[in-house]
Amino acid sequence: MHFIPDRSPGMQVHQLHIMDCSDKYILSKSHFLFLICSIAICLQLISCKDTFEPWQENEHYHFSIHGYLDASADTQWVRVMPVREDLFFEPRPLGATVTLKHEESGETAVMEDSLFTYFQGYAWNFSSGMAIEPEQTYTITAEYPDGRASHATVQLPEDFPTPVIEIAESQGEDVVIIKEVNHLADVLAVYHARDHNDKILIRAISHIADTSRTFHGDLQVHINPRRNARELEHFPPVFKRQIFTASASQDLIDFGQTDERVIALPQGVSNIRNGVGYLAGIISKTTPYERCVDENMQFVPCELQPPPW
Repeated sequence: MHFIPDRSPGMQVHQLHIMDCSDKYILSKSHFLFLICSIAICLQLISCKDTFEPWQENEHYHFSIHGYLDASADTQWVRVMPVREDLFFEPRPLGATVTLKHEESGETAVMEDSLFTYFQGYAWNFSSGMAIEPEQTYTITAEYPDGRASHATVQLPEDFPTPVIEIAESQGEDVVIIKEVNHLADVLAVYHARDHNDKILIRAISHIADTSRTFHGDLQVHINPRRNARELEHFPPVFKRQIFTASASQDLIDFGQTDERVIALPQGVSNIRNGVGYLAGIISKTTPYERCVDENMQFVPCELQPPPW
């Protein structure tokens, strides 16, 4: 691993426009994580507001690790930073190796490092093209040369059929029908636009609170297009709409129901050994937010698209 303090070959610098801690929307060219990584940004803000200091000097917590492994994504991304410094305020080396291991086969890959710039500093994000499979177990380890290390192990959930989107004919609600999902991580209506510099902006509106389970066990997500239109009132004109659905393993923490002061504490909601943060395992399905029908005019799943982030 190497560090180059400019934009020379060998270090990728990605400019993200805005990451809003409200978990309501994210404006960015590429999205790294919707909930878990927004918490990574918010940790620093929370620690400044509270009277206690969550990142006290210690010999037990070495790295902050945030992210998820998505079996539907071609590339996996996680943020790895030293404890006490959620973001660097100037570019500098991390000095650690991050690996991704498939526990069932023993296959291990060294993840590639990229330095990202955010509105309040810099952070190291690590990527790997290793294929992630449903119902398999993976471990991410961050280690210093002297052996100090943090790691997390996650199991991916079962795969599930592509959701069906029923578009309302007039003033009704659109409905997303999801089958064979026991633990729903999130359902997002994703809107793509361009700013005045022609850069892509993404706004994602969560609809997990609008989800109910039917008598037959299916999930129904009700989306009010008029309410979303009001949310987008000051957003640039939308040129693409998508629905992002994610299933997670049963041990996924419900961050929306967790007190932010608990989130800010080391190990408050963490599954990182000898570290802090959270790593999840998900399977996602991204489809166009549009009507897809068969020859009998019955609603059917639309073709899958790559995840929007």
